[in-house]
Amino acid sequence: MALSAFESPVDFELTELSIENDQSLKTAYWDRIPYLFVSGCAFAKGHLDSQSLSLRLLAVKAGLKRGALPQAVEAALSLP
Repeated sequence: MALSAFESPVDFELTELSIENDQSLKTAYWDRIPYLFVSGCAFAKGHLDSQSLSLRLLAVKAGLKRGALPQAVEAALSLP
């Protein structure tokens, strides 16, 4: 499933990150592309299931399943 075709039951913000020029991210994630985090928690590695993603987004909206992004991902996204 492509995220561009995904219709969510809730609003969400998608941030794409290219790992091509970041060796630490490339080493950690290259063999698992696409890798998707939802609210800081790892969600999908290489395959996306639309029903599971909808449920996860609803859980996040309800305040569940929050986590911190891996340090290398946070740094690459320039998050505080």
